[in-house]
Amino acid sequence: MSEPFDVEREADLASGLWDVSKRSVQALLTRCHDAAVEETEQICGADKKRLNWLESVETGYGEGWVCRISTTGRGWRLHETGRHDGIEPSDVRGAVDNARCEYERRRAREEEW
Repeated sequence: MSEPFDVEREADLASGLWDVSKRSVQALLTRCHDAAVEETEQICGADKKRLNWLESVETGYGEGWVCRISTTGRGWRLHETGRHDGIEPSDVRGAVDNARCEYERRRAREEEW
């Protein structure tokens, strides 16, 4: 013969299982977050090294750097420039930031249409 159903006992068991599950999920989320932060730091560190290197090999060709869409439609260009062409030259990071801002402005104008 089976034991009678004990509501309080079953509730305690369910509550305990819920606490264990909740702690397991929280631990998993914490590990995932920590791994994502570490990966982001590695990527950003690598990007920083790349940009630092690019600035260190600057030839002094002209006014600074520009980042823009190719005039022939073949994608993005990041290069030293001796001309302004309507874009204010700057350091490498500034050139990328300027291009990103211009790109976002263009996208916003397109969405308005």
